[in-house]
Amino acid sequence: MDVGSFPQRMEREGMPTSSLQGRTCSVSRKDYLKMRHIQTMINISLNNEPKKIASDTLLSDALIQWGFGEIKIAVAINSEFVPRSTYTDRQLQDGDQIDIVKPVGGG
Repeated sequence: MDVGSFPQRMEREGMPTSSLQGRTCSVSRKDYLKMRHIQTMINISLNNEPKKIASDTLLSDALIQWGFGEIKIAVAINSEFVPRSTYTDRQLQDGDQIDIVKPVGGG
């Protein structure tokens, strides 16, 4: 399925094409969508540190990427506590401020 040259598709999507002038290539739709996905990043804050992540990242996937997969933690997004049962449904948004805390034992 040919939907035009890669530079034409990039242009339709609003991506800069100046470095591709005069060049064409044949890319499958599946590969094009993968490349387009890679280009789409959002900015978030993780414990006051700026991070970039893919735009369709779920909180559960981000926690695994950041090394919190099986660790008992509490998460707040934009100062609101997020129940653990919703981690797999919660998609992160551009500008989200995520705070992660680990419980401290003691007595």
